[in-house]
Amino acid sequence: MIVLYREPTSSCADDIQSRLEDLVVAHRVATPDQDEKSFDELPTIEEGDSRYAGDAIEPFLQELERELTTSRQLSADACYVNPDAPGDCI
Repeated sequence: MIVLYREPTSSCADDIQSRLEDLVVAHRVATPDQDEKSFDELPTIEEGDSRYAGDAIEPFLQELERELTTSRQLSADACYVNPDAPGDCI
């Protein structure tokens, strides 16, 4: 599960939380003191054994969005045209 660790008042963390909600992906939001964890930098996203903070958050969110879009396209009852080969469905 994705966990967003954040300070209670942070516009940057608000934006990240909003993006996770817009992606409709399972996640939870916590402050480090709730989970008795410490971080060098907040906000931090934790997924499994991986942590993303600072400049690493944006690439993580972009990759997550790509993965979710592909997964949702493949599980839908529709034909999506392959952008690399317009004559093929994926």
